Amino acid sequence: TTILEENSYARRLLEKRRASMPAYLPYGLYTVYTVFQRTRSKPPNLYPWHFRQAQPNEAQRIVNFISKYGRSSQFYSELQEQDLQSHTLPGLNIERFYVLLDEHNEILAAGAIWDQTSYKQYILQGYDGIFRLIAPASRIFPLFGFPAFPAPGSVLRFFTLSFWAVKHQDPDIFRRFFQTIAHVARDYPFFMVGLHERHPFRHIVEQRPHIRYTSRLYLVSWDKEPRILQSLDPDRIPYLECGLL
Repeated sequence: TTILEENSYARRLLEKRRASMPAYLPYGLYTVYTVFQRTRSKPPNLYPWHFRQAQPNEAQRIVNFISKYGRSSQFYSELQEQDLQSHTLPGLNIERFYVLLDEHNEILAAGAIWDQTSYKQYILQGYDGIFRLIAPASRIFPLFGFPAFPAPGSVLRFFTLSFWAVKHQDPDIFRRFFQTIAHVARDYPFFMVGLHERHPFRHIVEQRPHIRYTSRLYLVSWDKEPRILQSLDPDRIPYLECGLL
């Protein structure tokens, strides 16, 4: 489970050991990055690789890829071909996936642009603090290649980069995939991606303008001793599916 870093009341309540409560064992910090889009961005140079939307007949191929390379992370969510055909996850189908391919047409990276607004909406009520001062001036942001702030009362339009995996956890592959995803979906004002504090790709995401929301990750167990922690491979970095939080 996760608890927002700023929710000190819940943290104090649940972290305290009680005989009638399970133990909340800390497992690091998890950050959701709200990444702002650049409306005038240029596509990155991918040569000799290429990037495209997944084809309808590639569902099993992509599921095999993300299963193979996703399992190098702790808690990577299982996804099956029928999940992309039966609306198990609303708004997520094979057409929402994109792939980065090498010169031999082998997959280097894959991930989904998951737009969930058909069944889950976030409505902006208003601005506070420094954002209240900046909001009126944001109307000129498009002149500099960034979207203006949405109007109060509007439904926020964004997607979550979901079920993504990278061959051999190669940072150069992720950088090109991440930059191209952002360019292809630049009509969205922003998107979200979540990373554990130990993830080596954090510095790549943080190179783009963003706001971060940090949570504390816990393993919850009725076993009061930290044996559950000892049973996990310490070299496997946790992956939480941001779109399922």
